[in-house]
Amino acid sequence: DVLPAPTEVAEGPLVVLDPGHGGEETGAQYDGLSESTLVLDLAHRAARVIHRQAPSVRVVLTRTDDTHIPLEDRAARANELDADVFVSLHLNAADEPVRTGGVTTFVLDTTNDRQALRLAARENGTSAAQVSQLQRLLAGLHRREQLEGSQQLAEAVHASTLAFGRRHLRTLPDRGVKSALFYVLVGARMPAILLEASFLTKAEEADALKTDGYRQALAQGIAVGILRYLASRA
Repeated sequence: DVLPAPTEVAEGPLVVLDPGHGGEETGAQYDGLSESTLVLDLAHRAARVIHRQAPSVRVVLTRTDDTHIPLEDRAARANELDADVFVSLHLNAADEPVRTGGVTTFVLDTTNDRQALRLAARENGTSAAQVSQLQRLLAGLHRREQLEGSQQLAEAVHASTLAFGRRHLRTLPDRGVKSALFYVLVGARMPAILLEASFLTKAEEADALKTDGYRQALAQGIAVGILRYLASRA
């Protein structure tokens, strides 16, 4: 499903799509839905859209089936391939009732936002305190150019995902582009973002995620955002 492979096309930018979680690590679960399964579907769909719209752009998935891959191996794989873009795909969730769902896009940076810290802790499988401790250690490792590229990529993918998602779910909220310490983004040498494409524990978004139409709309948004970013850097 994921074509063309890096060995098949020597030219053209390389996009690495990272479906979050996998294997025993299912991520968020709600109303019969599993984050790991849904984001894998989004990644396959987005890869096909990119291949149709820009055949010269190569796409690789960090996992193509229900396999667990350690967080540190995901960006490392993108580095090995000398990728131009790294996009980690997730779905947001909360234990408490959610008033506002929607789409959020993250770049790797330090943050004092309590909600962002909690979310990073959940995705990282650690505690918010550990996340905040690591922020100070990693703050000096960011390269300005990489961070600027990540911000531009985040804004392009966020706007496009939101716009396409709203074609199917008109009330889809905009939670904005934010910064947080996600381990999966640490060490990435290319522009890298983490997209929370919808809120799994928000009932109307969960219902929408059960439909092909909404998942395809989100995938189109992801793909178009990536392609717009690549075009802006060409």
